[in-house]
Amino acid sequence: MWAGLLVVGFFLQVAGMLYANGGVFHAGDSEQYIGSADNVLHGLPPVGFRSAYIGYVMVVATFKFLGLGLPGVVAFQVVLALVTAMAVFDLGRKAGGMGAGYMAAALFLWNPDVVRWHVYILSDSTYMSMVVLTVWSAHRATERRTPGALAIALVLLCAATLIRPHGWVLPPAVFGSWAILLPTSQWKRAFFLGAVVVTFLLLMVCGSYFKEKRKEATDSVQRLFCGHVFGAPPNPWAVSMPVSMPGDDREVARYILRHPLACAKLGLARIGAEVVHGRPYFSVRHNLFIVVVYPALYLLALWSCFRLWRTPLVLLVLMVATGHSGVVALTFADIDGRTVLYMYALLAVLASLSLARLVGRTDLGPHEPAPSAPNRQA
Repeated sequence: MWAGLLVVGFFLQVAGMLYANGGVFHAGDSEQYIGSADNVLHGLPPVGFRSAYIGYVMVVATFKFLGLGLPGVVAFQVVLALVTAMAVFDLGRKAGGMGAGYMAAALFLWNPDVVRWHVYILSDSTYMSMVVLTVWSAHRATERRTPGALAIALVLLCAATLIRPHGWVLPPAVFGSWAILLPTSQWKRAFFLGAVVVTFLLLMVCGSYFKEKRKEATDSVQRLFCGHVFGAPPNPWAVSMPVSMPGDDREVARYILRHPLACAKLGLARIGAEVVHGRPYFSVRHNLFIVVVYPALYLLALWSCFRLWRTPLVLLVLMVATGHSGVVALTFADIDGRTVLYMYALLAVLASLSLARLVGRTDLGPHEPAPSAPNRQA
């Protein structure tokens, strides 16, 4: 019954949004995704920097090739969101019981702030889902330790990485958490974790895919020197920075070393703007929803982190969240606060564990407590 209500409520939101818009939503980058998909179908390269979003471009191209067009893309995103809700439920159920699972799924499926992205021709909906599926599969591989579970985790990890540039934070988060959880000595865990970091840095420097992504960061250099918090105007919360210099990405490291406090302040301001999520140009109803829901969600998730910080699930979620926060600090906060939504479903899982504990609904069914991380002894 509960599962049916969750799904019906979700589909009613999607149908209402499509009806209100008169069909599929288009936004800023939609035409570039569509144009890139057309190029791929004709053997041409994607438009502009869309090669850094090649995973999503291929999704759009696939449905155009099948003759399903853009409605097929939206249907795919909606179905993928339902699959993601099952993963969210499973994570909550295993960590906190059936009650926590249903609460986590409800927080994910019934949040119109998240659901609205499923009807856009943008990479965000697919990426939100792939982040959750990657974490779910990586956590499952940690529990089962079987070749099949590992293979599924690696396939989903690769797919998520190709959807959009934010995906590059997922490999070090997943492999780093696996390295920390290795049932071996502290020194060996440190060695494997260091190997993950070094390998990732080499890929960033040498890999052609990462070089393409770095091209997108050119504007970020100027944003750093100007103290811009957001990636596009208006920039009402700009931070005053030391005298800027004409430069490129090669001068960024020197600038940060010369002005560490100012750069740290700017990074924290960007993260803070993303976490706040509300915007002066949002509707009153939208901002009111954010004020009511998100602070409570953050507090409940933090309580779960405090209680369960040694469990593999919390460790993995924290590493993924840290990676996305680092991207915001180094680049900009989105004008529509979408980066925090990439983490929303995982925050909903953590919040549900505390919420179920508060209302005493951890006994709605059997659950499988997540194993603790190994003792940090040599």
